[in-house]
Amino acid sequence: MAVWWLLLQKQEMTQIYLDNKLTSVTLMKFVPQELVRYKSDEKDGYVAAILWLNKKTIERKEKKITTYSKMKEFKVDQSFIDAHKEWDLLTIDILKDIDSVNVTSISKWKWFQWVMKRHNFKGGPATHGSKFHRLPGSIGNRKPRRVNKNHPLPGHMGTDKITLKNIKVLDVYDDMWIVVLKWSIPGSRNQLVNVYLR
Repeated sequence: MAVWWLLLQKQEMTQIYLDNKLTSVTLMKFVPQELVRYKSDEKDGYVAAILWLNKKTIERKEKKITTYSKMKEFKVDQSFIDAHKEWDLLTIDILKDIDSVNVTSISKWKWFQWVMKRHNFKGGPATHGSKFHRLPGSIGNRKPRRVNKNHPLPGHMGTDKITLKNIKVLDVYDDMWIVVLKWSIPGSRNQLVNVYLR
């Protein structure tokens, strides 16, 4: 099997019974993908394939214009080049013989967050006249008289690049183009997720 990347669209997260245990799963939708061209060592210095998503044909002034919503370039090996030609439309059948994949995604954007949500601080008492509820508390030292570097403080949270390895492919539905992955995949609904096939 060739080593390469694929793009899936996250749909929703739910739960199913797996071996009599309630397990969280993520439903991913296979997006129509088309191989435009390959890059070679002689011309570009490395071997890769360029992938286009969501091909649409728009008619403007009696002319048909082909547009794509996203482009993706991924590195491939020679076995993938031998199996697929340029302008091939990839189908969901590629994932049928795959047991596990690596997933790379961007986590949800959670805006500016305080220390209790961002760093799991305990917080202070909520009653009996206390005015210390969600504050970070003392953050300085006697020496040196400054805040140490990398100290947990409030700030921007989310939009982190997260890679999960060895995620099991539980099921593939051909009619709905749905792939069921085990556990929770980071990202928002309808977000494109990079899937690494091994």
